[in-house]
Amino acid sequence: MENTIRSLQQEIIEFAIASTADLEAFRLKYTVRKGLIAALFGQLKSVDPADKPRMGQLLNQLKQTADAKLTEAEERLASTESSSKRSIDLTLPGRRSFTGSEHPVQKVLGEMKSIFLDKKVSFADLKATIYSFAKQMFGTDVKLRFRPSFFPFTEPSAEVDVTCYLCGGKGCKVCKKSGWLEIMGCGMVHPNVMRNCGIDPEEWSGYAFGMGVDRTVLLRYKIDDIRLLFENDLRMLRQFGA
Repeated sequence: MENTIRSLQQEIIEFAIASTADLEAFRLKYTVRKGLIAALFGQLKSVDPADKPRMGQLLNQLKQTADAKLTEAEERLASTESSSKRSIDLTLPGRRSFTGSEHPVQKVLGEMKSIFLDKKVSFADLKATIYSFAKQMFGTDVKLRFRPSFFPFTEPSAEVDVTCYLCGGKGCKVCKKSGWLEIMGCGMVHPNVMRNCGIDPEEWSGYAFGMGVDRTVLLRYKIDDIRLLFENDLRMLRQFGA
């Protein structure tokens, strides 16, 4: 698996992104939920337990490389497009100017991460925090479930699902008939992580969680196709105007 990860890392580095078509091809191949990187994360469960921490770290580095390249390409192409716009011809009749607004996803980073440390922090504190967030973000009737999972920097670890906003948990195409949608990963900070930061895990403890901002927007505004957030269709984007 390590050879596969390193080979994919080199492939990502060498991938040439010279146009918006290249950008979309890169995103669909590597960074979406059904992309190559996500597929490798899915294979972690079959890795020898002794190798899981190292493989998990390599996969996180791989994901960071892909995300950084995607962000750099987006900014570069946007800058190129802006600089190539025609200059204003003052002899032409005036045209109405439309005031834009912040994009519902890209006004913030692609992923939000949080970590909390204190004395006597427990998994119950983590669950209470996530429940509070979910009810404020998705409504008081939302239901959550915690599924055991693996992340190299937390132990125990879990993935968090919410009831599907379209079918109310009955099952539909968006939730793949399961009635649930994943929103984040979480867990208690691993003692070794704290030791490496010079913090005594016998005295201190903490929790961490992270979520994709685009997925959160999808759930918050009940959008049934995440691609709508990135297609720049003004009919959709104007719904989020100030």
